[in-house]
Amino acid sequence: MTENQLVVSAASAVEKNEMSAPMQLLNFMSGHILAKCLNVAAELGIADLLKDGPKSINYLAEKTGSDSHALLRIIRTLASQGVFKELNDHIIDQSQLSIFLQDGVEGSQRNFIRMFSGEWHWKVINNLKNAVKKGDQVLTDSLGAESLWDYFAKQNPEAGETFSLAMSSLSSSFNEPLASAYDFSEFISIIDIGGSQGSFVNTIIKYNPHLEGFVLDLPEVVEVAKEYQEGSQLKYIPGSFFEEIPQKTDCQLLRFIIHDWSDEDCLRILRNCRAAIKPAGKLLPAGKLLIAEHVIQTDNSPGFEKALDIAMLINFGTARERTEEEFRRLLEASGFKLNNIIPTSCPLSIIEAVPV
Repeated sequence: MTENQLVVSAASAVEKNEMSAPMQLLNFMSGHILAKCLNVAAELGIADLLKDGPKSINYLAEKTGSDSHALLRIIRTLASQGVFKELNDHIIDQSQLSIFLQDGVEGSQRNFIRMFSGEWHWKVINNLKNAVKKGDQVLTDSLGAESLWDYFAKQNPEAGETFSLAMSSLSSSFNEPLASAYDFSEFISIIDIGGSQGSFVNTIIKYNPHLEGFVLDLPEVVEVAKEYQEGSQLKYIPGSFFEEIPQKTDCQLLRFIIHDWSDEDCLRILRNCRAAIKPAGKLLPAGKLLIAEHVIQTDNSPGFEKALDIAMLINFGTARERTEEEFRRLLEASGFKLNNIIPTSCPLSIIEAVPV
């Protein structure tokens, strides 16, 4: 459960009029404490210690080198939100939520929680007011680094490793929900643009073996990807989506790419996609661009994408999550039309665009 989801839990009680207005605000304010408790549990690996069954708090404290009374208070706080269960005599058990704090579980959020509520990220979050004043990222002021990648490389390689694990586990947990939410059978060829090791397009091809699959990424990424995907039928193409998409296909994928860049940079990427997408033929329609991203809802409804949008602001400045209208404008300016938005069982939606 993320910090945003913990706050949403409080919001549901608000709507049911179960607490006074001042208490509602205090409940929201406790979100940062709940998030840090979740981070500590993830760092200590509590869920992994419970995978074989309930354990006493003394056992958990001994295994993690913790004070049993302090650890109990952390777990009790999380259990109040459905993360873990406190049974009689301080016996701790897994819950439906805490299962996804384990390593090796499909859909595990352990590494993302370790990253998102890590020490370095708190330093940046604490500078949020300055980000609002400047309208730009505050990572340089917060961490004394030119960029997040510079910080990982020169100051905190351990945090960089956690970040990589977090992005990998988060991304891979979306493969199946995205692949099953869309009918790819109409396509002949597919390219994952900025697709790293190609796990997403490999998942799609598993269900659509007729597809010819390609992955475009930077040369150094492609070299590593080839090692991980030995035996794969994918064709890896070294290059940059800012320069060109050298392979024409009738299906293009952009997953977790658009939210990383400013509008100007996104237009460069999308215009390169437009130049490379297969045109309509005598028997075949024109190709399609599929963008897998969070879509911000504008109806005041809660959603993790709104909290993630703040993270993009403070860490990267011009990077952002977008609304449907913002996606529509970007696509129209680059020669596409937003055709459909398909919800999935994961937080990402599939934004279907066609060339015009």
